[in-house]
Amino acid sequence: MNRKLRLTTLLVPALISTACSSSDTYVVEETDADRTAVITGSGPAKRQGADDWTNTVTTINGKSVPKSTPSVRIAPGTHRLTLRCSKSAAKVLESEVELDVVAGAQYRVGVDFGRQRCVIFRHHSSQPL
Repeated sequence: MNRKLRLTTLLVPALISTACSSSDTYVVEETDADRTAVITGSGPAKRQGADDWTNTVTTINGKSVPKSTPSVRIAPGTHRLTLRCSKSAAKVLESEVELDVVAGAQYRVGVDFGRQRCVIFRHHSSQPL
């Protein structure tokens, strides 16, 4: 009986740890900044009033990004992102994009007002990718 209790004591924490690590939440890359890219929430303004928008990445490769994350570090390679740009409850733009991430690059989520889409901009560029 004592042996069963000890085995259970060892297995239960291992099972809980495994269940918690298989989350559907995106895990931020923990590596050097020059080996990853950064995506931030605000994009370049193309017209007056653009600063009123809240722009975020909501998922990366199907994994949720926590709402309180203002920027996210991401590894190089091709990734599928869900973007959300909102000005009010009535004015929300969502889109899915595939992004070829380059190490060391900086990207911003923003609104392309001409196409009325939430898009990714390369930092210091006004052209959406």
